[in-house]
Amino acid sequence: MDVPLKLPGNNPLQAMLSLVKIEDEEYIDKLKAYFASINDLHSLNLVEELAKAIVSLKTQRSSEYAYQINTLTGHSGNVTSVVISPDGKTIVSGCADKKVKVWDIHTGKILRTIAGHAGEISSIAVSSDGNFLAVGISDTPRSNVKVWELETGKLIHTLVGHNKPVNVVSISPDGQILASGSNKIKIWNLAKGNRVCTLWHSASVNAIAITPDGTILVSGTSDRKIKLWNPQTGEPLRTFMGHSGDVKALAIHPNGQILISGSGDTSIKIWDLSAGKVLHCLMGHTGEVTTVAIAHDGQTLISGSNDKTIKVWDLPSGELLQTLMGHLGTVNSLAISQDNLIIVSGSSDKTIKVWQLTRE
Repeated sequence: MDVPLKLPGNNPLQAMLSLVKIEDEEYIDKLKAYFASINDLHSLNLVEELAKAIVSLKTQRSSEYAYQINTLTGHSGNVTSVVISPDGKTIVSGCADKKVKVWDIHTGKILRTIAGHAGEISSIAVSSDGNFLAVGISDTPRSNVKVWELETGKLIHTLVGHNKPVNVVSISPDGQILASGSNKIKIWNLAKGNRVCTLWHSASVNAIAITPDGTILVSGTSDRKIKLWNPQTGEPLRTFMGHSGDVKALAIHPNGQILISGSGDTSIKIWDLSAGKVLHCLMGHTGEVTTVAIAHDGQTLISGSNDKTIKVWDLPSGELLQTLMGHLGTVNSLAISQDNLIIVSGSSDKTIKVWQLTRE
């Protein structure tokens, strides 16, 4: 790497202190060697300060499980839903501004915007092969679900039948079915767009999760209930009770045996899915738990809240590892990359934040 013979400006190296990154270590080592070779002790001392800043960063990072690496701006409303594409290359976001944006996960650049939604977007989901994007529209009477080809932005289906706001959409891991929830859940064949069955509820459906084998659909509702269903037949299987507030968020462990629920009562419950028993109750948020996500290795749980924080938990033990702050509004949605290295958060502050997950 070429080293400039003269660095312009007043104390440019001093200014670099606020911008230094761990990745700059190799370049700074070359600067040290250069200034030592020309006996420029003043500049050498400044470079030493940069080197110390890197050491400080390394020490700080070693004690963190996650840290922020980017903030994405471009939406003009509440960011309600975020997804990381299966290949880990892009972030897909849905917003109350009626637009879906696709971002480069590394650069933060907007790759494309998908418009054409008649109302506010409440939820999005991407199929496991990365081909299909489902979008839930919450505006009544225009509540519907649109299915797009993610790569091209081509509209595939517009699914109608909900007469209440669509709060959540979810695609089964095998990509066969799409579930959309309002005051009831409609199950659709994703490829064909035809309705398979309807799951009836007595209250608003806020969250849906589907087991990895696709045999059980779990719904969380505003009447504080968690219901288990057969998504192929619409048969109700059982009901879990335990939260004292609306069930706002659900996630299923990759092993298909553990269910995570987040509630307006500020708690997170960890359930044995087959037994219906609460294994742990995690407390730490000071507001409603609005979103939860599990790392694909099953070791880490993350949660977001209207207290504007994200919490990182050790899932096997239930230990709180770290609280991430930075959003200025409710954290509405969280996603974790397939390699367990990146967290993405969407907020009512109109931003998306990207975090590096360092836990091994």
